[in-house]
Amino acid sequence: MKKALLTSFVAASISFGCSNQTTEPEQKTSAVKTDQGQKSDPKLQAWVGKYEGIIPCATCISRCEGCDSMGVDLELHPDMSFKLVRTSYSIQSAAEVYTGHFEFLDGDKLKIQLNEVKDRNILVLGADYTEIIDTKSGQPYAAYPDFQLEKISS
Repeated sequence: MKKALLTSFVAASISFGCSNQTTEPEQKTSAVKTDQGQKSDPKLQAWVGKYEGIIPCATCISRCEGCDSMGVDLELHPDMSFKLVRTSYSIQSAAEVYTGHFEFLDGDKLKIQLNEVKDRNILVLGADYTEIIDTKSGQPYAAYPDFQLEKISS
């Protein structure tokens, strides 16, 4: 009886071990398919590229006297990562460099949020523009043309 029980245990262990080996490659394959699906998503691809612009200083909601503005260079990548460089033209200081991932805030994928960035981190994709919107209200700034970025490459 001990031999029969031991044999059953060994057979069950081998069977269980083999079934786990076939499951793992299937999981890896589905992860690769999901990643490739993101890269071929035309709505994501509409965002991918390099953007630049000159926007009002961090404390201003429009271009104002005495404010030399802020330069913005933004790169959005197919893996939903980004690099943002903001350079103040008003004061002599090092450029602010942010890296991280962005996420879509709507089903149409027209609005994104740059994670790891505290302010001015929400962008909207328009027909012929990309605009930074007010993080607090989620609405465009009154001087919205001052907050538009130009896409310089895909």
